[in-house]
Amino acid sequence: MSNIPELPEDYRSQLAQIDEHQLRIMWHCGWYDGPLSGVIAYKDKSHWFESLWQDDEIRTYVDDHGVEWQEWYKRFLLLELSEKQYQEELYWYNLFREKVGTYWDYDESGNRKRDGSFKPREMHSEYYDAAKNRKPRDFTNNVIVGWFEWHWASVEADELDN
Repeated sequence: MSNIPELPEDYRSQLAQIDEHQLRIMWHCGWYDGPLSGVIAYKDKSHWFESLWQDDEIRTYVDDHGVEWQEWYKRFLLLELSEKQYQEELYWYNLFREKVGTYWDYDESGNRKRDGSFKPREMHSEYYDAAKNRKPRDFTNNVIVGWFEWHWASVEADELDN
């Protein structure tokens, strides 16, 4: 997780909500069952996105067939990146692709590519050893552009009871 600006408790009413359709993921840096952080395009500029773990939401709805569903939404913060920060992220992204693989790449629509490749295992340490010495990301002084949410998953409510 990165150091990010402190958020007010009621950030959802104080910050702009960005429509997810205006965003295009370029690459992610954190992953757990989906992207948690990384670089994302918004209004033709590269930005940083970071998961707001504390504010996931589960919503219930009933479909046209009377089936009840639980939908999980994840919320993210959108931050401006300086050119220097962007270049730093790009360096590490390209090093990962060169030494580990391209299996986390995204296409021009922001969808994960399915044809990525893995580099030979003996090359991986060239990235991971270097990454151990990387300074932690510090976005505490970056401008907060707003927040957005992604629909993460849907599960039929009956399946949760089993």
